[in-house]
Amino acid sequence: LAGSFLLEGDEMTFDNRRYFSVRIPDARHILVVQDEADRESSFPSYLVPVLDAGRADNGLLEVSRVTWEESLFEGDQPDVIILDGVDRIPDYAADNLIRYVQGGGGVLFLPSANGDMRSYNRFLEHTGLGRFEDVEGSYGSFSVIDRLAPLERGHPVLDEIFDITDGEDPTVNLPGIFYQYRLDLQDGSDGYRLLDTENGNPVLVEQSFGEGRFMVSSIGADAGWSDFPVKPVFAPIFYRTVHYLADSENLRLMEHTLGNRFELQLDGIPEDVSIEIDGRQIYPERGSSFQGLVIRDPARGWSPGFAGVAADGEKINIALNPDTMESDFAALEEREMEELLDDHFLNVSVQKVPDSSPEEFGEEVQAGYSRELWYWFITGALILLLTESVTARLFKAESIQ
Repeated sequence: LAGSFLLEGDEMTFDNRRYFSVRIPDARHILVVQDEADRESSFPSYLVPVLDAGRADNGLLEVSRVTWEESLFEGDQPDVIILDGVDRIPDYAADNLIRYVQGGGGVLFLPSANGDMRSYNRFLEHTGLGRFEDVEGSYGSFSVIDRLAPLERGHPVLDEIFDITDGEDPTVNLPGIFYQYRLDLQDGSDGYRLLDTENGNPVLVEQSFGEGRFMVSSIGADAGWSDFPVKPVFAPIFYRTVHYLADSENLRLMEHTLGNRFELQLDGIPEDVSIEIDGRQIYPERGSSFQGLVIRDPARGWSPGFAGVAADGEKINIALNPDTMESDFAALEEREMEELLDDHFLNVSVQKVPDSSPEEFGEEVQAGYSRELWYWFITGALILLLTESVTARLFKAESIQ
């Protein structure tokens, strides 16, 4: 979707129009791995029904359910893999999952009440997040041993659920927990704790790993662990979590700031890629990354409007706008001026010239050039003098008989 905002006019007309382009995401492929026994459990997982409801609502999710016996990576690669109550994680599958996350995929791991903790920990240790140390409570007892701590904003999953003003934290009916794995985070881990219990035990933790994201929960998604699945906040939190893990290509603004080098990440490796700009066609430089093809162009001479990136029949509109700094006429400080020019020159030195007439300003500029020239003359003279001294020491003139 491409459009523009027309602002009220002023003396500077070049920045009265701002262009925008919004890319609507394609359907995301979600692969849910479950054990056969868990599919027939007396406490079925509530996670898949949540995803099915989201799929019926907007068609953005395609959910497939498999077991370990079925191949996870045959055919099109999924956008998110959910380990929903699996009893163990085979070593061969753990290696593939690690490579998958490193390459930009998303994994959500929810344990099983009958889980093999050693198998879980072998997988978790590869991610650098931590390990499960013990279990607390009794599965299916409905006896509350802890409660979810009040939700705090600061993560996209929670920020996009609640319609509240800045500075407020959401107020919800917090679930009680009956049974939980105690997750011990590794020292130095940069894991982000989305959900905690009142006693400070992690419930849902995110870890960036390679180019992708990994999330682990210390409770499962069925009613034997907690009354979380029957609370109103359960569905939006896990629905947004799955979307967040698949968010590399989600709804986003497609914009390029003029004056900078153009770079765009594309899916896969399309053979025919070109950029249509100002009625001309450009064939950009091609590079590769974990996610696919990267195209680059110096973007010299581009003007505000739109650039159309054509890749094997698909067209992506990129909004082109000048830097908003061009509409700010306040004088820069010396440090800001040096940072601005440092990307364009090898050596930058900013000097202030006092208020003066044009003639005095010209003389000051010429004097600055003279000082620069004298610096190089003196440097050259010192080099020649040093060369002469070294030569005189190493070589002596011979007398001729």
